[in-house]
Amino acid sequence: MTRDETTLEWSIREKNLLVELLVNGLIALYYLPKLFWLLQRGDEALRGGAMVNLIIGVVMMAIFARIVLAMFLHAKQDPEPMDERDLQIERRGNVLFGNVLQICVLVVICTTAAQQMAWGNNLPVPILTPLAIANVLLVSLMMAGIAREAMMVVLYRRGV
Repeated sequence: MTRDETTLEWSIREKNLLVELLVNGLIALYYLPKLFWLLQRGDEALRGGAMVNLIIGVVMMAIFARIVLAMFLHAKQDPEPMDERDLQIERRGNVLFGNVLQICVLVVICTTAAQQMAWGNNLPVPILTPLAIANVLLVSLMMAGIAREAMMVVLYRRGV
């Protein structure tokens, strides 16, 4: 097979990963500028209905986009059964997802603890309100998902 033929042959599993990666990337491109705009507006904007609406809207958008795109992809072809290579790629992707998510949650926990302790007042740590924590966790999920899907696409293309 030539290089052109192999790049056009994508399994349904790889197409699903690319769709998930694309959806996560597009949602991040929608969400992050709006988040930074609200950050610039100050604490009132971060505690108000605009922030709640942004979080709820992004979550609902992600769910809806994945459902529609999955229905579109699976209407044409069902995924083939998973073999050992698929399971190994999925395990490695899930390990990366878990590691990124654990690091992000650990940062949130440490920042919250530093904020509550007396010595936290002397450190340049941001004040995390409940909505700020929700935003940090949402960004953490986006980063972990993008890292997982990107790694899995690379492993499918390069080999394990």
